[in-house]
Amino acid sequence: MSMQSPNSTLNPGIRSNRLAAKDQTDPKDIKGTPMLKQYHAIKAEHKDCILFFRLGDFYEMFFEDAKVGARVLDLVLTSRGKDPSTKVPMCGIPYHAAENYIARLIKAGYKVAICEQVEDPAEAKGIVKRDVTRIISSGTYLDENSTDSRVLICLNPNKKDIGISFCDPTLGTIQTNEIPFHTPKIIQLLTKLPVYECLYPESKTEAMKELFNHPSLKLKNIVLSPYDDWCFNPDIAKKSLCEHFTLANLHGFGLEEKPLATASTGALLEYLRHMNKQPLQHLDKVSLYTDEEHVFISAAAFYGLELNNLVKTLDHTITPLGRRKLYSWFYHPLKDIKQIQNRQHATKILKDQAGIQKDLKNLLSKIPDLEKNISRLSCGYIHAKDLLAIRNTLAELPNFKKIIDPLSNENPIFQMEDIPDLRTYLLKMVNEDIPLAKPEGKVICRGVHDDLDQLRDIQENGRQWLKKLQEEEIKRTGINSLKIGFNKVFGYYIEITKVHAKNVPSDYIRKQTLVNAERYITPQLKEYEEKILTAQDKIINIENRLIHEIRQEILNQSLALHQYCENLATLDVLYSFCVLAQSPNYIVPTVTQESVIDIKEGRHPFVEKNTEYPFTANDTLLDCEENHLIILTGPNMAGKSTYIRQTAILVIMAQVGSFIPAQSARVGIVDKIFTRIGAHDDISKGQSTFMVEMNETADILNNVTDRSLVILDEIGRGTSTYDGLSLAWALAEHLAKGKTRTLFATHFHELTSLAELFPGVKNYNVAVKEWKDKIIFLHKIIPGSTDDSYGIYVAKLAGIPEQIIARARHKLTELESTSRGRNPIDPNEEQLNLFTPTPDPVAEEIKNSLENIDIQNLTPLEALNQLNELKRKLEKDC
Repeated sequence: MSMQSPNSTLNPGIRSNRLAAKDQTDPKDIKGTPMLKQYHAIKAEHKDCILFFRLGDFYEMFFEDAKVGARVLDLVLTSRGKDPSTKVPMCGIPYHAAENYIARLIKAGYKVAICEQVEDPAEAKGIVKRDVTRIISSGTYLDENSTDSRVLICLNPNKKDIGISFCDPTLGTIQTNEIPFHTPKIIQLLTKLPVYECLYPESKTEAMKELFNHPSLKLKNIVLSPYDDWCFNPDIAKKSLCEHFTLANLHGFGLEEKPLATASTGALLEYLRHMNKQPLQHLDKVSLYTDEEHVFISAAAFYGLELNNLVKTLDHTITPLGRRKLYSWFYHPLKDIKQIQNRQHATKILKDQAGIQKDLKNLLSKIPDLEKNISRLSCGYIHAKDLLAIRNTLAELPNFKKIIDPLSNENPIFQMEDIPDLRTYLLKMVNEDIPLAKPEGKVICRGVHDDLDQLRDIQENGRQWLKKLQEEEIKRTGINSLKIGFNKVFGYYIEITKVHAKNVPSDYIRKQTLVNAERYITPQLKEYEEKILTAQDKIINIENRLIHEIRQEILNQSLALHQYCENLATLDVLYSFCVLAQSPNYIVPTVTQESVIDIKEGRHPFVEKNTEYPFTANDTLLDCEENHLIILTGPNMAGKSTYIRQTAILVIMAQVGSFIPAQSARVGIVDKIFTRIGAHDDISKGQSTFMVEMNETADILNNVTDRSLVILDEIGRGTSTYDGLSLAWALAEHLAKGKTRTLFATHFHELTSLAELFPGVKNYNVAVKEWKDKIIFLHKIIPGSTDDSYGIYVAKLAGIPEQIIARARHKLTELESTSRGRNPIDPNEEQLNLFTPTPDPVAEEIKNSLENIDIQNLTPLEALNQLNELKRKLEKDC
């Protein structure tokens, strides 16, 4: 199967797997060396990849690949051949340093095909056989220097629905489901998952192009990889999945009635196996992904609340497993109160057990990236460090159980199952003192294999054996100057000076004549020479067989190992929660089914940690009856945006199961979180800042429920004042009539009148103190409204020249005096009469003319003349 590549029709803002070679020739037409013919034959099967072609201790790149490699990797571009007309561009890298170069190519959007020698050069007849042993893309790259998740997703749409399957190749589970295609759910999923590459049917390129033009997705720079359509055939996919998981059907995965999900899962698995050239036993589970039990966080909310920065601030995990789990929990807050309380309870248990905290920290600090170690073995990377990591991590399992087993009686989240057979096997087989710099021949423990032990004895005790043989031969021959030596050309020998030639035993065989001495060999020494010179090769051959057996035993237990990883990750997150819970003034929020969000003295965890000033805590009260819409006004820079974001962040923390920074908190379960924060253009789609703002607002209005939380910041500021105020008013009025809990920060002070029109609408503002010619921002949220934004003062703080500030103040006074006396909002008026209209001169003239007519004394003819005159004026002015 060949991997297909996107073409130039895709949006330039979206990364695609770039074509490495533009002018590949049919191998049958190639004139050149056998090696170049072999190169072209392999390259023809991997046109969309940079081909790393193994030659000795180097990976070489040729032709167009060499030009790309030299440019991206900053390598010297050389050439092969002497004839200028037939020179072949080339560059290369040492094979042992390949990972760093591969990482740079992957980051630049290329795929890399690793072509290795697949037979022993000593046994080769003609050119050494070579083949591609793995292909690396953005979504299949196992980054050794990162602990972050790296998700590969597969999308399989039709006109109505879309099959979704995704996995981190490091982990063992493929998650899948079907959802309606044209819904915010797909955008939300792609936004919060760390997706690096998206696979989809080649025939669906246009649909995918439209999907990935969404502003939130373009920020992620996801690589798009069209794939052969036949791989998405549900019947083929079903057969492939049943064979991989050794199942008769897919009922156990819940896929029997989900053909789109089945097809996407089968295509994803086939792609991963094709890329790694391995059966991938570590992919041992398929589960239905559902967000029904998790809070829906809109794409705009994900970015507007800066969840990535939030998690970094709150992260006290110790292991890569725990770090990935922490991000997963925060991206998927819970709606089930029992699960939330379970996490809270577990955190409190650890918080109250200082000794257990210390022991747990010490044990967790010894845990490597076990999930990555397992996946590397499954993908064909066989390295001693992975075997040692798995061995040592399993060795700690009894120590973990000793700590947490007593806690499991209080909370089942602390349960952990042992893997005794595999643990005992690895402790017996894998040497705990492997020298990772040069592990060859030192991976397997002594006592496992008799021949291996004997060969090691020959290696390790060879010098002592030769010394003993030399002593025995001196005693036998009476020649005290006899010595045993080694020469790379002639091997081991016994050297005797010519003075003692008459005393040489008859079983000595002359091997080499020197000026003053003769060198001999004996059958005993020849036998030993063969043993010691072949010992290393034999040791490595035996070890390799045993290592493959160990690898298979590990992969056979992948389900149990992945459960162990899950337990370790959960323990690490709970430990992180425990550390956070001990921060000053962090409390356990009460999570309920009520609609109320009542937070006393709440604080923004990220801002609090990253500001040099004391953070001002604030209260929040929202419910679905008396306080469901808060209109928040106040000056620029006073903290409105921080406050409204803070509320959403504290709700997320509460529903994740974490302690939160507050004096007290009661949080009624939220099912969805929406935000409209910030401003940005989408130039590629011809969408202005205001259009993006309206799109996000429409998303909120079309999907909000009475259990949602909505955060709005400055709606309507991207258009004219009247348009913006009208839209903001209409939106706020719509929310006021509903029951959705909403925080609405605005500079349109006219909206504060809604509190007089609708029950449940409350006005709050950010307090300031005016002192002399200065404004002091108190950052305190207080009841009531304000009608001053202090924008000119903020402009002064920003460094706007004084003459412009003075002119602005003069103009502000002029405008305020012009509008003084107007009735800004009459609650009894219709909404369209909110603004004072500009007087119409024609209407004024007609009005004055009518007022001056004496109707009582007007004859019919005069009335007709007056009417004709008014009509003439109206036609003239219009």
